[in-house]
Amino acid sequence: MDAKTAREQALSITEGNAHSQYTNVMDCIKSAVNHGKFEARFYSIILPAVRMKLKQDGYTIEIINDQRDGITVIISW
Repeated sequence: MDAKTAREQALSITEGNAHSQYTNVMDCIKSAVNHGKFEARFYSIILPAVRMKLKQDGYTIEIINDQRDGITVIISW
């Protein structure tokens, strides 16, 4: 495998993961909205591409990382 092929395959996987995670985050946001909330909590690291897309969509993102609870990403609107 040459470098170009390796890069293309890695990008394909990364883009697929970002799309899947974005869908999951949007489901989390929709659920929070349906409960009358103005923020949603996501309990894993959000990929940079997903974080950038959320910011472009107008969401505010706060990342909290503590030893007891692990990572919490608060997405607010």
